[in-house]
Amino acid sequence: MVNSRAVDLRVPFVGRASEFRRLLAFLKRGGFVTLVGPGGVGKSRLAYEAVSHYEREGGRQAAFVMLAGVAPEAVLGTVMQTLELGEEPGRPAIDTLRDALSETPIVLVLDNCEHAPDETSALMDALRVVEDLTIVATSQRRLDYAEEEVFELEPLTLEEAVAFFYERAQIERDEVTEDVATTVATIVRTLDGLPVAVDLAAARLASLSLRELAAELKSLRPYHLRSTRGSDPRHRTIGNVIAWSFSRLSEDAKRAFAIASLFSDEFDVQDVAYVAQIDAIDASFALDEVAETSLVMRTEFGYRMLSPIRAVATRSLAAMSNRRGYEERFALRMDAVATAIWEDIRAANAGTAMYRLFLRYTDFCNAIGWAMKRPADRFGSIPAIMTTMIAAWAEGGRFTEGLMWIERPESIAERLKPNLRGRIYYLGLCVAHAAGEYQRMLERAPATISAFTISGDRLGLARAYNALAAAAFHTGVLEDAWKYGETALQVYNQMGHQRGVGAATINQGNVIFEGRDDIAGARLVFKNALDVLEKDGTDVLLGIAIGNLAEVEYAAMEYDKSNEYSVAAISRFEAAASLAHIAWIHETQARVAIARSLAPSAKEHLHLACDLLRRTPQPQFIARLGEVLARLLIFVGQDEEAALALAASTRLRRSRSLVRMGFVAREVDDDEGLLSERLGESALADIAVRVSGWDLGHLTSFFQALLVGIGRSETWRRPDIVGEPKIHN
Repeated sequence: MVNSRAVDLRVPFVGRASEFRRLLAFLKRGGFVTLVGPGGVGKSRLAYEAVSHYEREGGRQAAFVMLAGVAPEAVLGTVMQTLELGEEPGRPAIDTLRDALSETPIVLVLDNCEHAPDETSALMDALRVVEDLTIVATSQRRLDYAEEEVFELEPLTLEEAVAFFYERAQIERDEVTEDVATTVATIVRTLDGLPVAVDLAAARLASLSLRELAAELKSLRPYHLRSTRGSDPRHRTIGNVIAWSFSRLSEDAKRAFAIASLFSDEFDVQDVAYVAQIDAIDASFALDEVAETSLVMRTEFGYRMLSPIRAVATRSLAAMSNRRGYEERFALRMDAVATAIWEDIRAANAGTAMYRLFLRYTDFCNAIGWAMKRPADRFGSIPAIMTTMIAAWAEGGRFTEGLMWIERPESIAERLKPNLRGRIYYLGLCVAHAAGEYQRMLERAPATISAFTISGDRLGLARAYNALAAAAFHTGVLEDAWKYGETALQVYNQMGHQRGVGAATINQGNVIFEGRDDIAGARLVFKNALDVLEKDGTDVLLGIAIGNLAEVEYAAMEYDKSNEYSVAAISRFEAAASLAHIAWIHETQARVAIARSLAPSAKEHLHLACDLLRRTPQPQFIARLGEVLARLLIFVGQDEEAALALAASTRLRRSRSLVRMGFVAREVDDDEGLLSERLGESALADIAVRVSGWDLGHLTSFFQALLVGIGRSETWRRPDIVGEPKIHN
């Protein structure tokens, strides 16, 4: 094995256990294989380590031939020089090489073959007649020799990349704090686990702190990373790593490479074709060429560019004269993608659509950011993006993030046209509704209604009134809730908008059921809503109507009917991937189980609700979770824990102005009365003080801990088991 210059042995070999075993198995089997992957992914090092191990363990001798920087016509001569073979006068050099390899079979490593792919391919075809010869080639692209076996090498996993960073940064594992671990994980995620980028980042710690390095990389500037500590000049900057691959691209492929930098995650041929304004076939050819050099990676749905490479591609895009035009078409393309996703979310493919939404989430945010630079001119280009992001911010549980995004356009909404202003305000209502920020919704009511009224957007006006009806209901302003709902219903009926009629009818049913405590009337209204929505309703709206019927039947003590409706509602919510609503139904099922003295079943339903609400923590459902949990704890005789759950729920409701009504209020009153008898008023007052400083964001975790402790009440005196929410100082 030629060791001295093959790889930089000062760089530790970390991870790659499965890839190492796979390559070692190939060496034992024999044949020709090509390790393919982007520059800096570790192809050469993996080949070196596997072949060295094979040689040491008693396998055949090996030779490492470095072809980086070698002229295509010099490939054969370089191989012979490495093997210390001279040419024989009057005889082709390839014959001399074949004879030598036939006499002494070896493992031949041909490194960086992408520099001369055609010549390397021809050489390997010529050597296939040599028996017992094993060749491992490394390349950023396939070589296309006969019966080529390809081993595609991916970047490091998160765990491997973190370990590699620690090694290169000389950070001792036993000195790693939680803060350091989090920061390092952020750094390697930003770099997509590309080993050369992680190595260069670790070298930056000579002049930057970990936090400063993480902040620098947030700006997508991995091309600033540079180091002189490695032996290979090609790996001293990210630009150097991909320079050769980029130089080989045609002009069309270079343009596709630059345009691909606009997309933060997966993208497809149609994306690039739209932005570049070229035919999809031409875009496909260009992307195939880029992929052949591993500058983009093929995925299940299209292509993906590693973030360090994208940083360099971004610089290529910035140098293009029509960059602004590409950015605009990127935003328009993302709006079109959002339209398709939104249609699927509201149809039968909601689960898959939500996956696609989060896959393109960063690109949607980037398009909004582009529009915010000149909102008066640009915001009208991305209405579908703003609408679709409701599903991510609301259904996906990113409330804080969504409210921050909404605040930006809201701050300049008065400068926009009324129809666009109304749309922005309505989006704010939707996100605030999911976040349980009902007072915020009511505060924005006049501006929202005014914008839609001025613009003459009757559908927007009806939707706004309906959203405000829900806000007024949850805050206990029942008269306003009824008036808002009546107005929405009237406008929807005038327009013949049946889906809206169904949604407004549900809001009326809520007022009748929980506000007026009219079980029979509510049952009739919710069934009417269901009849309307079965013709033109989304899975979420149908699920809400059915779920309300489940609660009505629970309140009527018709437990079999309640469970039947619950099962049907969950089916609808699962189809829509609406996690918070699924949690709500599990809470209803837990109520039924408690009423039937089935504590294990109730506990199971509440565990499921907890798990779901930790992923999408909607306050009104978390408050109900605490109340149902308190009932269960009372049932199993854990009164102090029940009082804690109930007090925490009460505090959450007060912080969000969430009013208890109907059967919920009656049950809580009964439970509080029972706990007062058992524990005493003084104990309940102490518990209320105890929870007053809790961080409400940790309530689901605390409720989960209470669930785990059911049946083990003696453990609650132990502070290492009680997982109380953190205290604000």
